[in-house]
Amino acid sequence: AKGARLRRVGERFALMATGGPKALRLAGVSDVRIPLFLFAFAEELQKSFMPLFVRQLYQPVPWLGESVAVGLPIAVYLVVLGLAAPYAGGWARRYGGRALFLAGLVPAVAGFLGCAVAESIGQLAFWRGTTALGYAMVTIACQDYVLAVGAPGRQGRDLVMFLGVIMSATVCGTAIGGILADRMGYHAVFALAALVAVVAGGLAAGTLADARTTGERTGRDPASSSARPFGGGMGAMKVVLANLRFVLFLVCVAVPANVLVAAYLWYLVPLYLSDLGASASEIARVVMAYYLLIVVVGPLASRLADKPRRLGSLVGLGAVLSAAGLVLLFDWRSIWAVVITVIVLGVTHALTKGAQVPLALQICRREIETVGRTTVLSILRSLERLGSMFGLLLASMMVEYQGYSNAMGILGLLVSSAGFVFLVARFPGRKGYAAGA
Repeated sequence: AKGARLRRVGERFALMATGGPKALRLAGVSDVRIPLFLFAFAEELQKSFMPLFVRQLYQPVPWLGESVAVGLPIAVYLVVLGLAAPYAGGWARRYGGRALFLAGLVPAVAGFLGCAVAESIGQLAFWRGTTALGYAMVTIACQDYVLAVGAPGRQGRDLVMFLGVIMSATVCGTAIGGILADRMGYHAVFALAALVAVVAGGLAAGTLADARTTGERTGRDPASSSARPFGGGMGAMKVVLANLRFVLFLVCVAVPANVLVAAYLWYLVPLYLSDLGASASEIARVVMAYYLLIVVVGPLASRLADKPRRLGSLVGLGAVLSAAGLVLLFDWRSIWAVVITVIVLGVTHALTKGAQVPLALQICRREIETVGRTTVLSILRSLERLGSMFGLLLASMMVEYQGYSNAMGILGLLVSSAGFVFLVARFPGRKGYAAGA
């Protein structure tokens, strides 16, 4: 009996050789790079032409203007993405990054295939929502994996690397998607995205370590956050939103930054350039400039992300400057005006987007002890996307009544004003604010 117990203990903790020697698997941050790149590439193939595709499917509705209807699939995508993020964070802690990645492929691939056969805006909105569920699951899985296996003290750099992989995939996907849309049609691009996502899943199954082994490098349980277990859901959100500095950061910096991407880059830029006579591939190149700058300027951001005392000033100033082009050039009706505003947006976001996550973790260091790091980041992403959805709908209504130029100018003024409020509110207590880091 004693020998049997020892044998069971040995088998449980891999202390006995059963069936020959086994390879020791060490998890690393680089495990997620290729699967995440391919999956993000598949998602970004449609980015530059989505509003044009929706406008092609539009059928007049008496109570709904065309500008608002064209923004609905993007809005549904953002809503589902925002609502799914907190739940995906809990699933990542429970099942591990690898299992959640593979599970997220099911709704993602189904959504791509559904968009490929969609014949109305309603159908397209439904399938974009399905895709958003899969995208939330996969990206949260990769983020949790990176945080679990990363070396201590490199959290900021690892998160910037995570963002850099997505941005690199976006550069490639946006440009190639626009070219393919011109030559193959919109529906075919979605079918190709489904195929690429399946390939990403096959690679993830082989490269990502199982939830039970990802803690080998760091000696901690990857399926858990940095805190004790917490119920999550609305209780966790109440804990996080009780931090007024986090609310200020969310309302004045994080949400406006995402509104610029969703309402301006994804929605206004393709439609405005199309009205100016640009083709789908030309629109893709303009949109690609934003993501290319994120990748090129990103290494500087990775160094700044590990300097806690500079984070608040960096993201606040970036929020003010990011929309400066929209305010100054809103009345210049030219493709070059759009190019300049996209370049300004790309440079400022390259310097600040990567720093936003470490700043949020710095602000919420006490809440992390209660609800966990992954939950805090999931809540941040959720509220960012819900806020950007409202910003997108507001922009579409402004286009309906004010036109593209005025809508861009008003949007830029609102975002710059929010960034200025963040700087003004922060500087009186900047010494105490930075000391907590």
